[in-house]
Amino acid sequence: MMKKQLIICLMLLLASAAQAQSTLKVVPVMKKGEVRSYVSETINNTAGNNIKITQQTDYTIVDVTDSGYVVDLVCTSINTEADVDNITKKLLSLNESMMQNAHIRLATDKEGKPIKILNYEEVRQNTENVLNKIVNEILAELPDMGNLISKEAMLEKARAQMDEEKILSGIQKSASPLALNGKTLNNTTEEDYVNAIGLKMKRRYTVNGNSVIAKSVMNMDKSDLKQLILTQMKAAIPSMKETEILDIDMLMDSGMLTFQMDEEATYELLDNGWVKSIKTITNNKMMGQSSSITCTVTLK
Repeated sequence: MMKKQLIICLMLLLASAAQAQSTLKVVPVMKKGEVRSYVSETINNTAGNNIKITQQTDYTIVDVTDSGYVVDLVCTSINTEADVDNITKKLLSLNESMMQNAHIRLATDKEGKPIKILNYEEVRQNTENVLNKIVNEILAELPDMGNLISKEAMLEKARAQMDEEKILSGIQKSASPLALNGKTLNNTTEEDYVNAIGLKMKRRYTVNGNSVIAKSVMNMDKSDLKQLILTQMKAAIPSMKETEILDIDMLMDSGMLTFQMDEEATYELLDNGWVKSIKTITNNKMMGQSSSITCTVTLK
């Protein structure tokens, strides 16, 4: 009996050790002319208002080079459902017009990791055209905003998020069909990154066969958050002087300027390295406002 229990314990220890040491190298098999179509459904719940966006994006391998691959991303359809105010509906409609048939051509390395946007100028110009329409719509609906920040200042703030490095980083760091490419993952893998709104995050991975869970939490102390808030306030209202900014420490201590964010993304991979599905849940609490975003991405 004792011998049998010892054998069972040893087997459990070996199984635990094997799981802890499980390593996954993500390198999808890419062939010229191959098309992978992914359908995403994103539900954003903020203050009880739901916005649902469904879109299809086709990933086409258009070329194979000595250094990697050329991949086209094209949004072939997008649909938005929302019960929101009039201005938000108009902005969502403009977002649809920007995304419909939006085209990004990426160069990847030999492991499929995106390293360059080959049609960046086209992407920048198309995005700027829509941004002009969005800013005009905001100022038409909220004319008093023009007294706080000029149209050009609003556009300049938006342009700062459109440089190639930031767009490419968004593709690499967000939960997407290309995000894991080139990574070697196990249950001890961690990475630090900065998300789209400037928050420092830490991501930890768990690997189980072809399943990968990526959990992200904020990795910022009070001084980091204070600096981020000051930077964003100055960027939002360039004319604001430091002496006009309220006591940030007092507001942070009161909870009025609380920033919290966490994200969990679950990837299911095919044996050929391509993503089969992704489910991402993101929880935010900013300025006392809570929101959650759930996104599922599925290979057709």
